[in-house]
Amino acid sequence: FSIWWWPVITGVSLNKYLLQCHCVVSNVGFNLCFFPMHYFGVCGLPRRVCVYESGYAWINILCSIGSFISAFSGCFFVFILWESLVNNNV
Repeated sequence: FSIWWWPVITGVSLNKYLLQCHCVVSNVGFNLCFFPMHYFGVCGLPRRVCVYESGYAWINILCSIGSFISAFSGCFFVFILWESLVNNNV
């Protein structure tokens, strides 16, 4: 939504290379965050528990790393918007 309307509203275009990097980082973060949760389900772990067995600790850490990457991706997108305004990409 914002990628389409940003040039219309502001009159400046977004850096396509940075948008592609954002897309890759966002997809990696999303998949690292949520695919291990499917493995939790296949293993029979109940949902919405705050304490995991020690054998699942590495998967929980992987989910946490994925969530941090996703948060970084959101900040990176805000940087892309800011960068387009500062550089006045036409």
